Amino acid sequence: MTTQLKLPIALRDSASFANFFVGDNEELWASLAHLGGPGANGNLFVHGPPGAGKTHLLQALSRQAIEAGGDALYVPLSQSGVAPALVSDLRDASFVCIDDAHQIAGLPDWEEALLELYERLLGGTGALVVAADLPPRQLGFYLADLSSRLGAGAVYALKGLTEQQLPAAMRLRAQTRGLALPDNTIEYLLRRFRRDSTSVFSILDQVDEAAWQHQRRLTVPFVKEIEKDLGR
Repeated sequence: MTTQLKLPIALRDSASFANFFVGDNEELWASLAHLGGPGANGNLFVHGPPGAGKTHLLQALSRQAIEAGGDALYVPLSQSGVAPALVSDLRDASFVCIDDAHQIAGLPDWEEALLELYERLLGGTGALVVAADLPPRQLGFYLADLSSRLGAGAVYALKGLTEQQLPAAMRLRAQTRGLALPDNTIEYLLRRFRRDSTSVFSILDQVDEAAWQHQRRLTVPFVKEIEKDLGR
């Protein structure tokens, strides 16, 4: 199940602040909480490698703003069909999350649209959160003004989970869904699948869904039974 926006773009049900393991990102977390609060205005840029959790955070922010009744929009620039016109008519009071900004570096139409959006939101009462793989000045934007504007606000490097933090993050993800995840099941999953947060949480979501369908607990024997279907 997904939450539908004005555009044909959906938010994952699993994207929330409640199940995001903060880890070494306390300062970023505090800034997001402030920006996502009522009446907040400003801009924030977050960068990090694929799988660090940027999309999760932006979708969680968008969900929070929507549930609070705000005019919010999540725009993943890596998704086909997303064009500059999609953000051209947004009100200056909108809360906008732009994901995968590295995808439009060097594209004049998109860069101009993003710069104009920045000016409109910051000149009004809106907020802009942008995520990319690299900091603004390293993205190779055609418009120097865009790099300087996006870098003028708070810029944070999102630190991915370490292998030592993954078990605690998995327990948190399970707990927020009302599930008990035994230590031996965690150990088995981490031995059998890739140890990055995106892969681990994807597998965990699949195991959870299968357990619900079969009315089974998240035990190692059950995971072994369904293992051939995981990761597809």
